[in-house]
Amino acid sequence: MSVTIALANQKGGVGKTTSTIELAACFTNRGYKTLVVDLEQQMDTTKYSGGDPFKPGSYKVLKEEINIEDAIQQTPEFDILAATPELSKADDEFTKPTDVLKLRKALQSIDDSYDFIVIDTNPGRNRLLNMAYIAADYVIIPTDADDGSVSGIISIFDDLNEYKEAKWTNADVLGIILTRFENTSMHKYQQDVIKELIAVKQPDAFFMTVRKAIAASECKTERTSLQKGKKNSKPAIDYRRIADTIIDRLTED
Repeated sequence: MSVTIALANQKGGVGKTTSTIELAACFTNRGYKTLVVDLEQQMDTTKYSGGDPFKPGSYKVLKEEINIEDAIQQTPEFDILAATPELSKADDEFTKPTDVLKLRKALQSIDDSYDFIVIDTNPGRNRLLNMAYIAADYVIIPTDADDGSVSGIISIFDDLNEYKEAKWTNADVLGIILTRFENTSMHKYQQDVIKELIAVKQPDAFFMTVRKAIAASECKTERTSLQKGKKNSKPAIDYRRIADTIIDRLTED
């Protein structure tokens, strides 16, 4: 039975794609069968991990035009259900109230095939993000030190509470990752703010940082993860630490 983790933040440019790829690569390297689901219409996770965004992917699966098993691609580091350009039409096409259940239904059909399913979500509150909330067992929030980050984190907590009250999901925030972390007063301040927020909203959630390094951008250009291309870099080490924390938490449960 798989554990489904959605990487979510309604703000773009916070390291969501990098976090998705790195955690999936770490899980694979730890011996866990891992699937990445790319719901981001920019298709960055698909492209940076070596997937093909022009083969049938997540959109066709959600439209029920293809079985999920037939749409999954193999990449050098993990399997992926690729994002495709048609995802830009999602808000106009998935308009029925029950459409938000489509992703959960699709993933249930492969529940025994994977240990971890990691979902990269689209920034902004939209149908695809709502589908991810409902399909997920847990949510991890990558964030940065921008002034708007805290409001974005609060929005995710509020969204999840709304869905829990409606009995659409049982997902909790598993943790928050402060990406591109530097030893500056601004980052330290943001670190304290997020810790205080966790204490109020989800006291058992983890909070961890990923240090900034050019290696992350270099690996995107090389279409590989840090774990494969720059495994001794600071962010690669940090993501391994986060992945181990996640595994330990879920093993305890």
